[in-house]
Amino acid sequence: PILQRARDLHEKFAPALARHSTIPGLLGRYTDAIDRTSRRTVDLGVPAFCIACARRDGVCCFKGVERRYDEYLLLENMLLGDSGVWGAGSGTSCYFCGASGCSLKAKSSFCLNYYCPEIKRGLGAGAMDVLCRQVGRELGSQWELERVMMPWLWARAKTGLPMTDLP
Repeated sequence: PILQRARDLHEKFAPALARHSTIPGLLGRYTDAIDRTSRRTVDLGVPAFCIACARRDGVCCFKGVERRYDEYLLLENMLLGDSGVWGAGSGTSCYFCGASGCSLKAKSSFCLNYYCPEIKRGLGAGAMDVLCRQVGRELGSQWELERVMMPWLWARAKTGLPMTDLP
């Protein structure tokens, strides 16, 4: 149901959102923030911890965490270029967790802020602070997008307003 609602929102509103006066710029800034977080994570060596853990125990994602995602966050993923076709996780992990980890670009704050004790110990307080500040910037970009996009979507869903750039 949520996946289908996200696909329906995308089909119905993506063209108008692409023409909106501010949403494309906000999506661009959000993409940049996501990319910076990803680069920072790699630069700090976080994937090495995750790969070692996956080989040893599995993944830290758990079945049910996908319930933190609603149709709007999944719509954001589609607006960021995701196809909207996601495969079910391993059965013991999140629906969006694939062989290479999370398949989503736009993530919930829980997923972005969770670091296992092994990562925290391995990186140390200084590196964790750097990483958490970048995650905060990503979440700030997400909030800026949602602050504009959500009222726009809700107004059209409730009132049948035309899909224009007007607030």
